[in-house]
Amino acid sequence: MGIMESEAPNINPEIINFGFTGGEIVRLDSALRVVIPAVYKEVLEKYYQPNSAEVVCVLGSGIVRVLPAQVFQAEAARLMALPALNPNAKKLRQFFFGNMKKCPLDAQNRIRLSENLVKYGKLLPDSGSDDTKPGKKPSGSVNVAVVGQHNEVQIWNIDRWNQFNATMSDNYDELLEIVSPSVNMVSVQAV
Repeated sequence: MGIMESEAPNINPEIINFGFTGGEIVRLDSALRVVIPAVYKEVLEKYYQPNSAEVVCVLGSGIVRVLPAQVFQAEAARLMALPALNPNAKKLRQFFFGNMKKCPLDAQNRIRLSENLVKYGKLLPDSGSDDTKPGKKPSGSVNVAVVGQHNEVQIWNIDRWNQFNATMSDNYDELLEIVSPSVNMVSVQAV
C-alpha cells in the first residue's frame, strides 16, 4: 500500500536539501589526514559557496566535528553571545576556540587534523599504547567513521560509532517518544 495518503506530508522534492547524510568508513593516516567523501564535497560545493574548499574542525563530546565555514561562524557567534562572566560559557569558548583548526581540503579531498583533535576526539583505538598520549601520532592508519549530520560532518572512532549504532538500534523508538512525544510520524506500510 505504501505511505498512507492522508498522513503523507506535502513535500516538493525539488527543494529538499538533505545536506550531509550517511556515513563511510575511511582511514585516518599517520599524518592525521582523513578523506572527506566525495558526496560531502558535493554538498559543500552546492550549498556552502564561496568557502566550499575549507572547513573548520572542532571538538564535540568524544568526536571531531567538521563544520562548513558558514556553520562555524554561526556557532562561534552563538558562543560569543553567551555572558562573558559566566564561568561555564568561558569554559565552552576555551574548549571550542582552543581546539579548533581551519582545514582546507587538499586535491584528494583530505583534511589534516591536529593532534589535539585526534586525541580529545578519541579517534584512536583505546589500546593504552603511547599513541594515546599527548603529542603522539598513530604509528599507522586506523579506521574512523565519517558521518553526515545535515549541516556538519562528524568523525568518530569506529568502535564508538558501532557501539552507538548498536545501542540506538535497540532504543530508537523509546528515544523518539522521549524527545518528541507529540510528533505523529508518517506511517509506512509494506506493499
